Amino acid sequence: MMINMSCYPMASLRSAGAKRRIRYCEYYQILYYTTRLHGIVLDLFIKPSLSHQTFIRLYLFYQILYHVFKDIYKIHHMNIAIIFSGRIYKFANHYNNIMDNLVQDNNVDFFLSHSPELDEDLDLFYEIYNPVSICNEPLELFDYTKYPVPDLEHRPHNILSMYYNRRRGFQALNNHIQKTGKIYDAVISHRLDLFCFDTLDLSLVNNGLCIPTCHARGIFDQFALGTVDTIQPYMNVYNHIQTLLENRVTFNSEVLLEYALKGLHIFRFPFHTRIIRNGYGYF
Repeated sequence: MMINMSCYPMASLRSAGAKRRIRYCEYYQILYYTTRLHGIVLDLFIKPSLSHQTFIRLYLFYQILYHVFKDIYKIHHMNIAIIFSGRIYKFANHYNNIMDNLVQDNNVDFFLSHSPELDEDLDLFYEIYNPVSICNEPLELFDYTKYPVPDLEHRPHNILSMYYNRRRGFQALNNHIQKTGKIYDAVISHRLDLFCFDTLDLSLVNNGLCIPTCHARGIFDQFALGTVDTIQPYMNVYNHIQTLLENRVTFNSEVLLEYALKGLHIFRFPFHTRIIRNGYGYF
């Protein structure tokens, strides 16, 4: 899947030389994905001297090979649903990271639950991610003002918004499944400002609900992997928060998540991530 580079108003893309380099990159991308489908490894590098006609000939040649061998190799791509909730900080910058380290050439459908007061560029998000569903309706949160907060760092509105959007995004996924009958091999709950330094092992989904380890109190609240069934408790934590607060559980996102999932089998695994909300840290 390639991003339409016209989405980015960068002056460097306006030169003829830059456009040629982008075109060459796209041809190599086509060749790369076409050939690796049937296991042929190409040791090709981008060479500006390579002619346009050579690219076309190689592309057509490997298209023929693909159609000859595709039935022999019984290619299977996983169907993945990725649910984003809340703010979409730097979504264009994170696209390649998501495709490389999470999607990994599999089939993906994106779902977003958002709220209008955030005032972010959903049109550009749609152009780049082509999501199945975007819900941008106002949030209907319960009255949380009577519950004490441990410190200023933990903002109740932000915590509840995240869990509310997560539940609503999961509802959109279930509605899509009911309408289409589509079967998903894996479901990922992901923050759009979370940069993944590791490539996700998608086979972990066989272990049930998978949540990365963390060094903070409670359970990591930024990322989860599972099937539609195993991830369901994680996506519906909002349903239990008010009861937990009434029982004097600390108004802390990770702690609330730990109590809401108490008694469930959770597979913990190392997964190096970091929240990046500005330009620093992109590669």
